[in-house]
Amino acid sequence: MEKNCSVPGDALYKQNFVTALNSKYSCDDAPMSVEIHIPKSAPGRTDLGELIVPEHLALNYCHINEAGPMTDIADIVMNVSELDISMNLISQWNEVFQIISFLPKIHFLNVSNNPLNLSNEVDWTGKMFIGIKQLILNALRISWGAITNLLLVMPQVKELHLSFNEISSTEVCLDQIFPSVTSLCISGNNISDWENVDKLGIIFPHLTSLVLLGNPLTEITGENPGAHFSFLRSINLGDTKLSTWSHLEKLTNFPCMAEVKVLGILFLENYEEKLRRFLLISYLPNISRLNGSDITSAEREDAERAFIRHYMNIQDPPARFHELVAVHGHLDPLVDVDLSATDSVMVQVHYKNRSHLHRFSIYATALDVKKSLAKDLIKRPHQTFNIYHHDVGAPYGNSVMNFLHRTLLNYRVKDGDEFYVEMK
Repeated sequence: MEKNCSVPGDALYKQNFVTALNSKYSCDDAPMSVEIHIPKSAPGRTDLGELIVPEHLALNYCHINEAGPMTDIADIVMNVSELDISMNLISQWNEVFQIISFLPKIHFLNVSNNPLNLSNEVDWTGKMFIGIKQLILNALRISWGAITNLLLVMPQVKELHLSFNEISSTEVCLDQIFPSVTSLCISGNNISDWENVDKLGIIFPHLTSLVLLGNPLTEITGENPGAHFSFLRSINLGDTKLSTWSHLEKLTNFPCMAEVKVLGILFLENYEEKLRRFLLISYLPNISRLNGSDITSAEREDAERAFIRHYMNIQDPPARFHELVAVHGHLDPLVDVDLSATDSVMVQVHYKNRSHLHRFSIYATALDVKKSLAKDLIKRPHQTFNIYHHDVGAPYGNSVMNFLHRTLLNYRVKDGDEFYVEMK
């Protein structure tokens, strides 16, 4: 069976990759020179005593500092496709290369939290690992030069992780452009100015996803900051130091932008959650997902109307206000509307020439309302009647609530409105 790496308590203890593998997946008295069988299932031994190593091989916290005699286990590891050797003591890239050169099917490599920043001069000549698609290089304090050298010998990397590496600047060389990289996570570094983010768009011209979480980024600058991000669909700017709506509005200049995450930005925390979401949706008409949640067409309309009402009494409203007024017109202020507190509405329900006051959550769906009325008032199955909504003060008449999974918020039901129950 798979075991934790067996290492002595001595913090200075070190072992090679081969010994660690044998310790974790082999019985203590079992020889390594046995016939090998490598299924997709769990590690261990077959009924015949054949050693099994998983395709997704993890040797974390094993005190590994070097490769060891890899030829002894060449047959054992030949089907390994994912290797995680993070949290070890490897200080030389040559040892990493020695290990992965015996893994012909590898496509995922994680070497995070190893002291590879201490690596001596590396001879990159002749190195080529074209199978690796996902490369995890977190918390290595790795130099940008070493990053580019690794990508040159791993030219098919699509997903690259560079978090917690104390990166503050990036370097552009025209002969070191990596179009294969489509997803970049560079969280928890020291990038504070947009110029270095912009360089990432040059170095990785086909990025579709960029995570800048936890960088001290203070602004998004330039007339067209999305010029080098032609394919970028998703960006995470959470826990950055952006401080104005004008910074976030720059995201409308990214031609393919569809998803934005901005949790933990200090100036946004000054707004109540619902209003904050409405304002973000209104400022960013090009996105379809915000902070991990889809934006429906009904929610966008509600948001844009709330945006107009939020800024209508401000002397110098943002340009977006005038754009939305051109779409929705000048709106009357809503009486006693408080986006920070209103989670329910009081509605007059009319049934059989009688009226009843009912309070409903604004997040209740039309189906929820029908079920509630069927139980408490109508005493008939909810399928046997329709509900018509009368928006008090609106110039039009009653409208049937046909969309049963639409919420009262999306129907724009407010205090004082009326529901009319009509049997089918």
